[in-house]
Amino acid sequence: MIRVYKGMLRDMPHVTNLDVQTQEFALDAEAVKQWFIQIGKAVYLAQLGKREVGFALMTYDKEKGTAFIDRVGTHPSFRQAGVGRRLVERVVLEATTESAKKVQMIVPNYAIDDKEDPWNIEQWLWKLGFKAVGVLTDHFHRYGRDYDGYVFERMKT
Repeated sequence: MIRVYKGMLRDMPHVTNLDVQTQEFALDAEAVKQWFIQIGKAVYLAQLGKREVGFALMTYDKEKGTAFIDRVGTHPSFRQAGVGRRLVERVVLEATTESAKKVQMIVPNYAIDDKEDPWNIEQWLWKLGFKAVGVLTDHFHRYGRDYDGYVFERMKT
């Protein structure tokens, strides 16, 4: 059974280890540490048995009533097992409990526009109740080039 829990500073090594294994552009340990320290930010970890197998980073803007899922990662050996879905569901639950009216996630256009995308991120987000609502121009920087970000949003139900 997959257990999702809110992380603490002592969980930082799990997050950085998972991030290196799951993301093309991994965060460094100091960036993750700052994430824990800053107000309005939260980290969620997914555990299967005694092993951490995924994580999600969330920020919450009380003024806008919006929670932002900044990053979701699942260990490659545990993809297609519902880990990412459970993480996103927990973030959405926590965010709406904290009076967020909506939850947003920004995905790089190269991840959505790639017809060879093995994760099919857009359909995965639709299944989780997110809808595309806009584009942020030059939001991501990769290989010396700027890329747009697609904004997906899920309203409070």
